[in-house]
Amino acid sequence: MVILGGGPLGIEFAQMFSRFGTKVCVLQSSERIVKREETELANLLQKYLEEEGIEIYTKTEVKSVFQKGNKKIVKASVNGKVKNL
Repeated sequence: MVILGGGPLGIEFAQMFSRFGTKVCVLQSSERIVKREETELANLLQKYLEEEGIEIYTKTEVKSVFQKGNKKIVKASVNGKVKNL
């Protein structure tokens, strides 16, 4: 599952679905998740979530979303490199 946005709600849903057993990837356009919180807190939270198995990409830009067979694919620029997620 790809979640667009690393704000409080996006992070809450990411953790919930991850704990249900879903592979989760969070795409955040800014340099860090929960950008309204203190930088140190945001960094600790990201580390904790990644240890739980959630992939988090910051500084991303979604290029397109398309379906290939039964899969939906999000094409995004991650730190200047285009990835299919």
